[in-house]
Amino acid sequence: MSVSADNWHELGLQTGEIDRPAFEGAVKQCYENASIPWHANVVWTTSPLVVALGAPVVALLIALRQLGHGEQHDPELLSVIEVVLPPTVRAALWQASSAALEHARCVPPAALPASIDSAAELAVEGALAGSLRISTGLAGASLTPRATLHAMRLAVHASVCAALDLAPQRTPTQAALRHVIARSWYHYISGQRRFAFGLLFDDLCGEGELRDQELAYRSAANAACCWYPHREFVLVCEGPQELHLERLEGTGDGGQCTHQLHRTDGAAISWSDGWGVHVVHGRYQAVRAPPLVSPQLP
Repeated sequence: MSVSADNWHELGLQTGEIDRPAFEGAVKQCYENASIPWHANVVWTTSPLVVALGAPVVALLIALRQLGHGEQHDPELLSVIEVVLPPTVRAALWQASSAALEHARCVPPAALPASIDSAAELAVEGALAGSLRISTGLAGASLTPRATLHAMRLAVHASVCAALDLAPQRTPTQAALRHVIARSWYHYISGQRRFAFGLLFDDLCGEGELRDQELAYRSAANAACCWYPHREFVLVCEGPQELHLERLEGTGDGGQCTHQLHRTDGAAISWSDGWGVHVVHGRYQAVRAPPLVSPQLP
């Protein structure tokens, strides 16, 4: 049965806790459909920013362990970007990193430590977003709804750029983390914020084998706000706690958006760790400080 436009739009505007068992079951099926070993290491966190920054941090920490470096670089890595993150976001990032590392599969390390550069490349190669999308047959296909996705992605992009601009790179390890973040932060999947994907899915797939193959990916996309697939973990966040909208005049026919983000006295969309996005009449303004940055298109 095809999902209606109204249902997809309601899903995209959902706030608060989401169905964790539904997501974990769907993403497990995504891995199996793509012939990627399932690790059962799903770590829940607080906001899209923690997903975008935290996943590359964890990926590099795991890669360093696999290549024989142990834990000696952990303090250095975990201090690289703390100066540019609010305390609540920083705490969530460290908690997610620790959980992903604790439950990651044990891979025998190399006999001798490999280079930091090798660990950085291994961390980047561990991201799976492209593989999962390709396995569904919709590589690169998406629609951008006006309500939340565009503002969220602009805000994540601006925050990550601010972190990269201010993060030190005095040592090889710091430089490696900067490289990994720059190369792989955007591999996250927007999930519920990309609810127009559901309409595209219904239009293209119809019934039959293709629809069966893509059902797991769609189920994962509509069960989580934002998630990052990796060979050793999945980092995923809950939905926003607040979402403020205004109604658009003269809309609502033909599947058009009827509302847009708007708030003048705070963040129009915000998550439980305090990270949020300021939007006025649908136009992205800034990230909730700190860091406070001017809007920049990716």
